[in-house]
Amino acid sequence: MPLARSLAAALVVLAVPVRSQQAEAPAPLQHVAEVGERLRALAAAHPERARLEQVGRSLSGREIVALRIGPTEGEPPGVLLVSGLDGRRLGDVDALLGVAEALLADAPPGAPDRLAQGSITVLPLANPDGAAALLGEDGVRRERAGNGRADDADRDGRTDEDGPDDLDGDGLITWMRVPDPEGEWVADTHDSRALRKARPERGERGTFRMLAEGHDDDADGADSEDGSDGVQPDRNFMQGWKEHDAASGALPLSEPESRALCEFVQARPTLFAVLVVGAQDTLADLPKGEAKVPDDWEGPLPSLIDDDLAVLKELQRRFRALPGGKDHKVKGDGLTGGSFLAWAYHQGGRLPLALRLWEPPTELPKPEGEKGDKGENGDKAEKPAGDEKAAEGDEKPDEPAPDAGAPRGKKKGDTSDEADEDKPGSDASSPVPAAVLAWLDKDRAGAGFHAWAPFHHPQLGDVEIGGLLPGTLQVVPPSVVAEKVPLVVALALEVLDARAHLTFEDLRAERGADGLYTLHATLVNTGTLPALTALARSARTTRPVSVRLQLPDGAARLAGPVAARAGRLDGGGGREEFRWVVAASTGQVVHLQADSDALPAVTAEISLP
Repeated sequence: MPLARSLAAALVVLAVPVRSQQAEAPAPLQHVAEVGERLRALAAAHPERARLEQVGRSLSGREIVALRIGPTEGEPPGVLLVSGLDGRRLGDVDALLGVAEALLADAPPGAPDRLAQGSITVLPLANPDGAAALLGEDGVRRERAGNGRADDADRDGRTDEDGPDDLDGDGLITWMRVPDPEGEWVADTHDSRALRKARPERGERGTFRMLAEGHDDDADGADSEDGSDGVQPDRNFMQGWKEHDAASGALPLSEPESRALCEFVQARPTLFAVLVVGAQDTLADLPKGEAKVPDDWEGPLPSLIDDDLAVLKELQRRFRALPGGKDHKVKGDGLTGGSFLAWAYHQGGRLPLALRLWEPPTELPKPEGEKGDKGENGDKAEKPAGDEKAAEGDEKPDEPAPDAGAPRGKKKGDTSDEADEDKPGSDASSPVPAAVLAWLDKDRAGAGFHAWAPFHHPQLGDVEIGGLLPGTLQVVPPSVVAEKVPLVVALALEVLDARAHLTFEDLRAERGADGLYTLHATLVNTGTLPALTALARSARTTRPVSVRLQLPDGAARLAGPVAARAGRLDGGGGREEFRWVVAASTGQVVHLQADSDALPAVTAEISLP
């Protein structure tokens, strides 16, 4: 297949609309630099409402930028939206670019008013080097979750000397189907183009090996085992970081992408919540929590504190009340080890929100006339056959495994013959699942699949090259992006609206003898969210709210602290009372101020009678 033709075919899966489309889909990203260009154009068109912010640069020097929408001066409370941590998930990048454009186009109506005292910061592409690989900016289109850092995967003293190769010259890295009586794969009984694992326990022998397109460049007997996937930024953070794993990096925050993101958040304590759009989810399916912080707590907790889980549950309720929220059933991973989201909560003390916009079909279509076949447009796809998920980014070319979005197999423990034989399924570990091919045939006119073509391999003999095009299992279709952008916008605004709001109430001064006054003040949180997460308060990741007494000249404090720390100040009226005794004169005015790193200061006055 000629290079130009194959590249055009590869992009069809990203651009062909499905049967119905409620809104115009944002234009799919064509090159990495376009992210900065579009954000700069928005900032220039709305200088009073948007500000471009430099986050850092990738391993190869590509810029990582964000757009803050809201007041351009100061640091108002805000929500951070992040996508593109996995370089293969370009549809999520398209979605967040669409979110930024929608907010500045006053969609929904009233958004500017809701952003008058708060901000939404959109960081669409956190791993530009990974995205550049899928877009073919280095010459060949391939899937790369990581940043391309060189690694000696086969421990032979050389780095990246045996990566994938574009053998057929079509500009794509796909798969090789290698005939092998000792292989573990067979053609799927539902679709001969698809593959499933052989069942040796039933006397079934494999007929194929599956390898990434390439050959044994270093002549060590293994094909394409030392490529350049690099370190995955979303596995390079401290919380749950996996040692001795090349994809996780040599050390936590060893990569410029993850370090830049960490420093960006730490420098902005008013970012009280993080929403990651990607493979993770904490809204459709709540993560687990701990009953309380252990008394002997010395290290990171394995999960959320129950108090914070209760806050997340309320945000989930609000999410489901949004238009489209109740129908969003796509579940993803929770706070996975080494991820930015896990760090944002456990070390950063922020509320960890995550949304997965779409997943490919996970079951074969039902026969015509049978209920349940509703297509794939993100509304209600075929019911997943199980809950087992593979860890994103763990697949290896010579041992294919799905990413977190790959189809799942039968339910755990289901060993019935009916489930496996009489009703052929879509193999959970297959790089070419039958259910996905059926979806592509039905809704994409077959786009997204590279037909198996014979090829004489110089080392393996006669093989076939083909399979799913890069990104087919990860890239959210444009029609789904168009459908989900309003939902993400509404969710971000809802979280912003729910932020903590502090105010002083019950202000009074009781006059005593000899010019003494007892001052009373109550600090109240009238917002929905707490002033601090329970973890932030316990781990002291953020300076808590402090209340300061400012006396006029000639007055003296006799009892009570100069600066008193408030507690968590739960949402919905959480309060704390303060009292001081001062010596002052009638008519003088005492000033109070409450502030923290994460919240703007609020002030009040008490006039002495």
